[in-house]
Amino acid sequence: MNKTGLISIYKKRSALIELNKVASLWESYQNDDTEKLIQTARELESVYPFILPAAHAHVERKPTDENAGRPIQSLITIIKELKTEEFKPVFREFNKRDSIYGFGDLQVKRLFDEIIKNN
Repeated sequence: MNKTGLISIYKKRSALIELNKVASLWESYQNDDTEKLIQTARELESVYPFILPAAHAHVERKPTDENAGRPIQSLITIIKELKTEEFKPVFREFNKRDSIYGFGDLQVKRLFDEIIKNN
């Protein structure tokens, strides 16, 4: 967020409620219980609308038999669309599309290098 956005959400801040459910999110994350994570996020959605998209992004981040996980798939798509193996433009586009992950340049660079090496 930019400075204006941060100021805006700070002014609209509220006290945490549903602390037991919020704490159970961390337990679900630690135990890799994605079903419970999503279920709890849905239960908290009316109070914390940002949790469900974050929970979905976490689940999509993980590789499966069908794909390498959303961050890697997104990088592969961006590399193909931009027709480049130059990191800077790929990183900028990744941050636009998948900012929910909050990945820094070194995290994305590690994934990017892995993709380029395996091509």
